[in-house]
Amino acid sequence: MSHFLGDGFSERLQQIIDLGKWNKTEFAKIGDITGKSMSTYFAGTAFPKATTLANWGFFADISLDWLLLGRGEMFYSQVKAQEEDPIIRRVHEIRKVLEELGAAPETIQQAILNITAGSADDADEKMTG
Repeated sequence: MSHFLGDGFSERLQQIIDLGKWNKTEFAKIGDITGKSMSTYFAGTAFPKATTLANWGFFADISLDWLLLGRGEMFYSQVKAQEEDPIIRRVHEIRKVLEELGAAPETIQQAILNITAGSADDADEKMTG
């Protein structure tokens, strides 16, 4: 079993810096850590403490699920926007129900395609009708 932060953590940290909102020094300050600590995270020789992660999540809007595990969106604000979208909400609800019922991945994929195709057709009808 690999470490839960495992592969990709330092790469995701670099993605944050590559966005250009913060440089490494600024992002270290947001996390209330030193530049030296930040360097160890980029090198993959150490991982941040909970307080550093909490600061990044709260003050920089970084999704810790994304940062630590590579799941979901980079920013919490992106997650919130998706949760408010009725089509995306419907897709997540259907996927969850089908997974709980043990549906095959192909069945889940087809259900999602049906939902999104129907939604696109409805939108087209409203615009042209």
